[in-house]
Amino acid sequence: MLLAGGCSKPGIYDLGLIIDGSGSVGNSGFVQTKLFLLRLIDQFHISFQTTHFGIIVYSDRANLICRFSDQNYYGSKMLLKWTILGLEFPDGDTRTDRALRMAGRNLYSNIGGDRDGVPNVLVVITDGITAHGSEPYKDVLKPLQVQSTREGIVKCHGKSRNISAGVLLREVLACYRQKCQQTSLYRKR
Repeated sequence: MLLAGGCSKPGIYDLGLIIDGSGSVGNSGFVQTKLFLLRLIDQFHISFQTTHFGIIVYSDRANLICRFSDQNYYGSKMLLKWTILGLEFPDGDTRTDRALRMAGRNLYSNIGGDRDGVPNVLVVITDGITAHGSEPYKDVLKPLQVQSTREGIVKCHGKSRNISAGVLLREVLACYRQKCQQTSLYRKR
């Protein structure tokens, strides 16, 4: 799943990562995701003036790891990588809805450090459908101001789990450039 919106200088993003740590992913899949994210982070210049990362890990519950406003993480790419390496596999049900709601409240908001004039990109890495009893995506995506849908943007996990960081980056940025206007992209698996 990928969300993106807005236009700005190339290489400057508020880039959110939502990571599925549910039982269906498994510990091995979770480790593969972390290694993928290390390669992805290497593709960006991270600093006060360029890209900021926000991270949420979820299963039954969503856990905010860092916000865009956390200065330690945009001041040190190495600290961001160590944080990702240190993530523990949470196990449990797949509640993507809770992670998306948290992203709207705690990343893409004033409290989360969302910057005006900087494109918002949200990458959700999951192996499947959210659990029974989850809130509908249309409801949890409203705070993220998703306005339009488009299928087939990026598959980050599941059958395409071996996608390279460079390929993902190219696809994310190509989609962003193609839709560089005040609309947003959304892909639901």
